[in-house]
Amino acid sequence: MTDSGAERTPVALVTGANHGIGAAVARGLAAAGCDVVVTYLRFAAEATPPSLPDDYGTQRAADASEVVAAIEATGRQAVAIEADLA
Repeated sequence: MTDSGAERTPVALVTGANHGIGAAVARGLAAAGCDVVVTYLRFAAEATPPSLPDDYGTQRAADASEVVAAIEATGRQAVAIEADLA
């Protein structure tokens, strides 16, 4: 394999990126010039344990479309994959 010398865009993989820290990391990597693959696993909001805040269930029920849209708005490429990586 030969390298033509063309500049390549770095690609980052961020897990748990549909909300919270994962979403922030994905956006930050895009701002730093990376294209980003985000993975996430949705849970039903009603399945949230009572020990967790109510908005946590709402966040976990979301897909990563808002994160992908935010990344694409910076001019970077993004793709979201729902996957259980456990």
